[in-house]
Amino acid sequence: MPKRNPGAPKGAAPKNKLLLSQIMRLLPPGSHVRSDGFLVVPHRLRVIDRSPAAQVAALLRKPPKKLAPKAMFPTMPPQKASVLSKTMALPGPAGTGLSDCAAMYAKALSNPFGSFDSLPCVPMSPPTPTQRWQTTVRGSFITGSGGGGYGFIAIAPFVAANNTSKYFYSGNLFVGTGPATSGTGVVALPNTQLPYNATALGSGIVGRLVALGVRVRNISPGLQVGGVVVAVQVDDQQNVGNFTFDQLQALPDAVLVPQALADQNEWSMLAWRPFALSSLDWQPDDGVGSNANPTMSIHCYAPSLTQQQTIEYEIVEFWEYQGQTTSVNPPNLVLSDADQVGFDRVLDAAQRIPRAPTPAEWQQQMAYGLVEAVAHSDSVARTIEDLVGGGRKGGGLLGGALGGILKSLVGFLAI
Repeated sequence: MPKRNPGAPKGAAPKNKLLLSQIMRLLPPGSHVRSDGFLVVPHRLRVIDRSPAAQVAALLRKPPKKLAPKAMFPTMPPQKASVLSKTMALPGPAGTGLSDCAAMYAKALSNPFGSFDSLPCVPMSPPTPTQRWQTTVRGSFITGSGGGGYGFIAIAPFVAANNTSKYFYSGNLFVGTGPATSGTGVVALPNTQLPYNATALGSGIVGRLVALGVRVRNISPGLQVGGVVVAVQVDDQQNVGNFTFDQLQALPDAVLVPQALADQNEWSMLAWRPFALSSLDWQPDDGVGSNANPTMSIHCYAPSLTQQQTIEYEIVEFWEYQGQTTSVNPPNLVLSDADQVGFDRVLDAAQRIPRAPTPAEWQQQMAYGLVEAVAHSDSVARTIEDLVGGGRKGGGLLGGALGGILKSLVGFLAI
C-alpha cells in the first residue's frame, strides 16, 4: 500500500489514496483496485497496467471531452424572413402575396394592354370550364364641326354579341351635347371579333366580362392640338347617354387630361372596374337588356370649332364563355381558377381611380391598393399593417419588405 505523506498531519489519509477514492466514485459500479495495485473497471475499460497514482495522474491530464451542443442537438438552418411571398396556395409572382390567378386578374383590370402568357379569368368560386377570349379594336373619333366642338367614344361593356352595336363615336357632323347611341353624326359599331352572335347568346351560351380597357391619344396636327379629354365610367345600371358632357365632367370619378402639343401621341387610359358582383354575372346578353347600357365614355372638348381634334382609340376586351346549344359547343375549354381571398383583394384595389390616367399611374394605383388590401385583410399578412404607416390608411412610406412587394407588383402589372 502507498506510504503516508511525511508532511501530512498524523492520521491523515495518504494523498494518492484520497484522490483514488474520489476517482472511484466516478467509475462504474464494480470497479476496484486489486491487491497488487491494478485498477479493474468492468465491461467498459480494459485493465489499466499502471499504479493507482499513475492512473489518477493520467485521468487528470486527459479529462473527458464534452460533446458540442450542435452534435447533441443539431439545429435547422435559419429560415429566411419572407413577408407575403407564399401566403396563397398557388404560386404567384414572387413577393406579390397573390396567387397566379388573382395576380393575372389584377393585371387584366389595371393594364389590359399588357402582354399575357395565358388569358385571364375571374377567380370566383366555384371553378368552371370556360372558353377565354380577347379582342382588340382600333379607330378614331373627331370633334364635330356642327355643334359645340364636342367629340366622344362611348362603350357598352357588357354587350357580348358580335352582331350588336357596342361602340358609339362622333363624326364630323355631330351636334349633340352628350354621348349618344344614335343621331346625326353618331356611328355605332359592333365588336365583330367576339365569337358568338345574339342568337347563340340567347340560346344557351353565356358570357362574362373579365376586363376591358380603352386608351386614347390626340393625333391632331401639331398646331391644332388643344382642348381637354375627359374619361369616366358610371354605374352598371346608368347610361352615359343620360348625362351631358358637362355633367359627366363634374362626376367625382371623372379624370380630365388637358391637351397640349407635348401630349401628342401620349396615351391616356380608362380601365373598366366592376361596381358590384352583378358586374360579373353570367348572362345571355343579346345586346338589348338593361346590362347593355354604354357605361364608359371618353370625350373631348376642342378649343374651338376651327381647331378640330382627332382622337385615336384602342379597346381591349377579355371574355369568358360557357354553355352549349344544339349547334354550338365552346371549344378550348379551360377550368377557371378560384381564389376568393385574392379575388376580394383585387376588387378592393380596382376601385381606386388615379388622378392622372396614364397606364403607369393605373398600375401604380392598383399596386398600392393591393398592398393595402393585403395588409388590412384577415390573413397572416395583417401583421404588416403597421409597416404601411402606423395603421393609418394609406399613410407612411413603403420601405423594406413592403417596398419590395410594391416594386414586384408594379413590375408585374406593367409587363
